Amino acid sequence: MELQIIGGQLKAGATFRLIATGYFIGAGVIFGPLFLLATLAISFQRPVMLLGGLLQLLLLPIILGIQSVLFGGVIVLGLWLYQKRRPILVVDGDGAL
Repeated sequence: MELQIIGGQLKAGATFRLIATGYFIGAGVIFGPLFLLATLAISFQRPVMLLGGLLQLLLLPIILGIQSVLFGGVIVLGLWLYQKRRPILVVDGDGAL
């Protein structure tokens, strides 16, 4: 993944991709096993409900994708509005001493 910097500032598209991808992977690691455990628990209690459990596992990537777009968009919008008030500068930390 590449972050584009123009005039010392991050572009909104690069920031959005970084935040949305991070949320999708992070939430997938957390919620994936939880959905799997819920499906296994449902299948042991009521085998008839197994279809609902499998459906939630199939919908997990779609739900996470929609959430990452919404949350990532809101965060980038907030950062964009903040940068209108005060610039967010990107500084190279290697040469600073």
